[in-house]
Amino acid sequence: MIMNKAYIIHRWGGDSTSDWVPWLKEELEAKAIAVSSPDMPNPNAPTIEEWTKTLSSIITSPDQETCIIGHSVGCQAIIRYLATLPEDAAVGKAILVAPWTQLTNVNESAKELVKQWTDSPIDWESAKKHCKSFIVIYSNDDPKVSEENAKDFGNRLGAKLILEENRGHFSDEDDVTQLPILLKEILS
Repeated sequence: MIMNKAYIIHRWGGDSTSDWVPWLKEELEAKAIAVSSPDMPNPNAPTIEEWTKTLSSIITSPDQETCIIGHSVGCQAIIRYLATLPEDAAVGKAILVAPWTQLTNVNESAKELVKQWTDSPIDWESAKKHCKSFIVIYSNDDPKVSEENAKDFGNRLGAKLILEENRGHFSDEDDVTQLPILLKEILS
C-alpha cells in the first residue's frame, strides 16, 4: 500500500521547524506525498484534549493511504486520537519516534504537565483497531525515554520495533536533523 498522505506531529517544545520534521516533509513532498506538519497548540504545555482535538481537525479523512508520524508526546497524541476514530475509520500506518508512557529526567517545572500524559489511561485496543501497521523507532541512549519504555509502548501495539544507536531523543539537541530509517519505513 502506497501512502499518499502524511501527517507529522512534533514533540513537546518543538514545532514544524524542529528536528527532522522539515527534512522529512521535503523528502515526502519530493515523492508527491501530501504532507501536513502542523504546529501543535501550546507546545511547551501540551494537553491531551488540545492535541487530540487538533489531530481530529486536521486529519479529516483518515484512510489506508494515510501515514501518521509522531515524535515523543506526538506519539501519545496519535494513539489517543486513533482510539477516538469511528468504527469504520482506519489509517494505513503510524510511525512513532521515541514514544513513551513514562519519562525520565523530567525537570521540576514540567512534572505536573507530564502527569496528565503518564497518569491518563490509553485505550491501546481501540487504537490498534484503527491502524493497519505500527512502527516504533527508539534509541539506545535516549535521555528522556528508556529503551524498555519505548519497547513496551511498541509491544502494546504489536509494532515493528527499530532500535537506532546513539540518536538520543532524535532532536536538534542530539544533532538529528535527518532520519533516513524513518523515510525508508514510510515508503516501504
